[in-house]
Amino acid sequence: MFGTWYVTVWFGKGRRLYTYKTGDRSVDVNTVVLVPVGEAGEVKPAIVSGVYRLPPTDFPKNRIKTVICAAGTKDSMIFEGIDMRRLTAAWNTSEKPDRSSIRQQKKQKKAFQPYTLEEMMFYDDLFGD
Repeated sequence: MFGTWYVTVWFGKGRRLYTYKTGDRSVDVNTVVLVPVGEAGEVKPAIVSGVYRLPPTDFPKNRIKTVICAAGTKDSMIFEGIDMRRLTAAWNTSEKPDRSSIRQQKKQKKAFQPYTLEEMMFYDDLFGD
C-alpha cells in the first residue's frame, strides 16, 4: 500500500534530525545510509533514527530528498556503537522538565506580591485617583 517510507536521520552532530524518503523497506532504525545534503547534493553518511509511513505535516512532500542507498562498511564505522533508540530516548527524557521544578513554578505564581508604596503612588498619578 505504501511505496514510500520516510526516515529521520542524524549526522552525528547536534540533536537535529532530518527527514528523507526511501523506497527501500530494508532501511530500519540504526541503519547507516548515504543521503544528499544541501543545494549541491553532497553525499554524506547518516544514521536512521526513525522510520515512518506518513510524511511530516510541516514540510512539503515534494521538497523531501531521497535516500541514495545503505552505506558500506567504511561509512558505517563512523556510527559504530551508536544505538539511536537509546539516544533518542535520552534526548526525549532530557527535554521533559523535572516535576519538582514545575511544582516550584506553580507555587511562585500563586504567591501574592503586594504593591510597594512607589508603585501605588505611580498608579495613583497615572489614573488620577
